[in-house]
Amino acid sequence: MKKLLKFIFPVILISVAIFLCVKNYSPGTYLIGWDSLHPEFNFPEAFGRIWQGVWRAEQGVGAIAAHSHMADLPRIVFLWLESFFLPVSFLRYSYIFLCLILGPLGMYFFLEYVFGRQKESNWIYPHNQKLGVGVYPAAFLGALFYLLNLGTLQNFYVPFEMFPAAFAATPWLFYLGLKCLREMTRGALVKFAVVVVLASPMAYAATLWYATFAGLFIFFIGYAMLFSARKTKIKRVFLLAGTALLLNLYWILPNFYSMVMQSGTVSNSDINRLFSPESFLRNRDYGDFKDIALQKNFLFGWRNFDFQNNQFTNLLSVWIKYLTIPAVLAVGYVMIGISLFGLLLGVIKREKVSLALILPLIFTLFFLINANPPTGNLYAYLYNNFGLFSEGFRMPFTKFSVLFEFITSFYLGYFAFVFLTNRIKFLAVIKPFFFVGVVTGLIYFMLPAFNGWLIGPNVRRQIPGEYKQVSDWFNSNLEGRIAIFPINSKYGWEYRNWGYEGSGFLTYGISSPVLYRDFDRWNSGNEDFFNQAAFSLYANDKDGFVNTLRKYQVRYLLIDESIINPGGTSEILMISELKNILAESGVKEVANFGFLTIYDVGTISETGYGREVSNPQKFIQTDYDSSYTPMDPVYAGYGDYVNAGSAFPARKKVSLPVGDPVITEDLSINRGFTSTYNCDLRKEGNVFKSNSSLGILLRAEDGGASCDYLPYPDLKYAQAYVLRVAGQNREGRGLKVYLFNESSQVPELEEILPSGNFDENYFVYPHNQNVGAGVYPESGYILNFETRSFGRLASENLVTKVEFYPVDSNYLQNFQDGLLTSNENNLKILNVQKYGTWAYKVDVQGSGLIQLGQGYDSGWVAIQARDFPSDIFHLPFLEHVKVNSWANGWIVPANQPINQSTIYLIYWPQLLEWGGGLLGLTWLAFGLYYICIRK
Repeated sequence: MKKLLKFIFPVILISVAIFLCVKNYSPGTYLIGWDSLHPEFNFPEAFGRIWQGVWRAEQGVGAIAAHSHMADLPRIVFLWLESFFLPVSFLRYSYIFLCLILGPLGMYFFLEYVFGRQKESNWIYPHNQKLGVGVYPAAFLGALFYLLNLGTLQNFYVPFEMFPAAFAATPWLFYLGLKCLREMTRGALVKFAVVVVLASPMAYAATLWYATFAGLFIFFIGYAMLFSARKTKIKRVFLLAGTALLLNLYWILPNFYSMVMQSGTVSNSDINRLFSPESFLRNRDYGDFKDIALQKNFLFGWRNFDFQNNQFTNLLSVWIKYLTIPAVLAVGYVMIGISLFGLLLGVIKREKVSLALILPLIFTLFFLINANPPTGNLYAYLYNNFGLFSEGFRMPFTKFSVLFEFITSFYLGYFAFVFLTNRIKFLAVIKPFFFVGVVTGLIYFMLPAFNGWLIGPNVRRQIPGEYKQVSDWFNSNLEGRIAIFPINSKYGWEYRNWGYEGSGFLTYGISSPVLYRDFDRWNSGNEDFFNQAAFSLYANDKDGFVNTLRKYQVRYLLIDESIINPGGTSEILMISELKNILAESGVKEVANFGFLTIYDVGTISETGYGREVSNPQKFIQTDYDSSYTPMDPVYAGYGDYVNAGSAFPARKKVSLPVGDPVITEDLSINRGFTSTYNCDLRKEGNVFKSNSSLGILLRAEDGGASCDYLPYPDLKYAQAYVLRVAGQNREGRGLKVYLFNESSQVPELEEILPSGNFDENYFVYPHNQNVGAGVYPESGYILNFETRSFGRLASENLVTKVEFYPVDSNYLQNFQDGLLTSNENNLKILNVQKYGTWAYKVDVQGSGLIQLGQGYDSGWVAIQARDFPSDIFHLPFLEHVKVNSWANGWIVPANQPINQSTIYLIYWPQLLEWGGGLLGLTWLAFGLYYICIRK
């Protein structure tokens, strides 16, 4: 009977999980959309990018690996092996489904292992053959709860590989780690190491890995301290920690380099500056007891585009409606109540695993509660004062939900174990009803999942075959940087009329670098390209647009006419205008695949255009840097230039001009909406607005958005301005301002003002002087204000001052024509040999500037091998400079005894991945020797 029970419950768990997989699979579709990884589109390229994973050359102009892409290796190997017998469309499904099956199975074996040893405790009746009757059903209930809860729903509805990977791996890590602590057999240590390796895909977002393993080792330390032989146990904890760290050094070391070198770039990007405060508040809205208990979080407040009805709807609308049923909510709270009783029983009975899990539970709750009481003040202090903390934990639910699921599942299973193994006779009749009731309740609570709503239908889509044709065309032609148009949005979130919504997917199938807006965060050059291209395109500035393509060495343009403006007009896409600009500029169409058209920018450029290593014929030296600006007058007027300083600037701060005329707004007069206006798409919540001598007061509650505007029809596009906005953020998210261009129908300025009192200045860039001729008007801006609340978190902002200062168009430029130094480049490139994405061997003649068309990063170094020394600490490094405000450059000196030399361009942080991997392999080899050979 015991053996039957031991196997029947895992079989039932697997069957339930497989049933969910079948119901959430749409034959013939890809699992694609939102954030998703697709190495299956080009496995050779995927393996190459893993092997050389620190510099991501495919990300637009190139960038440090902010995500730990190389940690995805085990998953890519798994998909590659499957690709020999499974269709490409099913590969991503297969991994997500496997995670869904393995997670509850690991939970079951962890619980079965813990409960099976309770026969040694003096508060359980002596071990006999009936013990399994309580152990295995209790383990099953805990594992079923791990599968069927709202946390699992949110990790799988719009799946991103790292979260299902964490769901699958976490129970196995706790199970095998606990076995090592208790028994420390060689076999247990090997199994733990294997799971650590297989769990590494969760580190694609490193914070998730750090959070999970922090919780794991807090548990291990707490458990070890409960034993009298704690020194032995602590030694084992260090052994396990060393194993986990050494086997993951190949991505941990590059990740630490990224955090040190890239954090400023990430926090300064438009996407993060505008999105991070909102994402934090969305998480905070769900940081109260009732939502944490049900494991509800920000996806329940997220909107998804309904392509059929051309409107935004709630992403989890089916679940939101289902959870309005009182009985469903009651079941959810009963389940967490059972878990809480399990926690209390563990404390009362002083069961070691139960006690040891309390610390990781507190650790997890601190982040899930985030800025809410009772620990919110500490969280808010960390969030407001430490950039790495605020960036890493702006959405804490995604990092800690799996840990919370695991711990609450344990305590529910523990309560079931105590209840089912007790010796009180009158409860014997209730036990079967309890078991059936919990199973029935969990299924009822998650019933929509069994009807195909565990994985969202919005991410089960057929991919048009034209994309495969485009990928094949690019992969069979010359290399070169590709820019995707239209570019109507800055948020890196694309909508395509065949049902796709997400951050992009083409880069996985194409070997060449692709400029996606989602890459803006990782290198300022990516954002600068799009800002400058969009600024010139929407101003109908043909010369400025073509100059931007040349400056950022764009070889191809891909116009995707399936991209839409969701819920708005198609005119903002500027597709016909873009085609006209390209035709007038002589840019040739070279391929067409239905709604996808490819243009070759190289047809209007000099010989050798698009080479990564180049030598501009001439260049100037200037202290001007166009980073984070929508135009580059230096490049437009002089061509290639070298920035005097190598460090890129933060976003430029604008000072108010002195002596200029000022346009001052009387905010006591209502010039905007005649009454309070709720600009939320679904008109949810409550809003309030008033004009007084103090200014404009905007308040929003319960998810509403209070908006107002000020029209300025006489502000000219050819004129530059400094906009000053002052006021006070009294509650919630800061005031968002948009400066809307009535001609182009796009905001030229979009900012979220700081919390507390604010007084900020922004530069409004002038357009080309020819703008305004013909059909294009010469003037017309609208300044928009938005105060948005997030769920139960109200927002209130007071605007006290709005001023426009007309200024000269060169107001922000830190150069004068007379101070520019022009240089003829006497350097000739004789030969270039490329090694992957991290090194180049360049044979040169003469002296001057050598340029590498990869995003500027101090990790790129140039070593002149002419007189290579024996002392490796005194290598002949060349002077590193920034070229055209985005690329790497080096100055080859003229005082050389010989005219020819070889220069090696190396991205040295790549050694961190290989060095860390070598240490991990050494540790693994030593472990295998110790286990398999040594007597």
